[in-house]
Amino acid sequence: MAGDPLLTWGNFKLVGKGPLLAGASHCADLDQPNWMHKTCGGKSGAKYWRTRMELVPEMYVVEMEPTSYPRAPISKKRIWFDARTLCPMTMISYDRQGRIWKQWEGGSDYYERKPG
Repeated sequence: MAGDPLLTWGNFKLVGKGPLLAGASHCADLDQPNWMHKTCGGKSGAKYWRTRMELVPEMYVVEMEPTSYPRAPISKKRIWFDARTLCPMTMISYDRQGRIWKQWEGGSDYYERKPG
């Protein structure tokens, strides 16, 4: 079985649909060492990453809970999937009190870009 071999997640629910501002493409600075993003802003001038975001016209928001682990530190997570490709774009995990615990944002790019 691919994806969840330990059957951790269950109680899947579609909880929303709509647009999202996400890092969907051109998310790597291929000309930089280790593809690290350039930074800007803040007192040091290096507080925020310079990255491209785009408006994804339709996203599916799926909520799930850990079903096989009653003592899991995560109470639920929500994943935003691009409706065009079903690629996950953003994931937010919540602790047992229902507060945001961590966030993940995906992005994609080409390993080699064509000139221009």
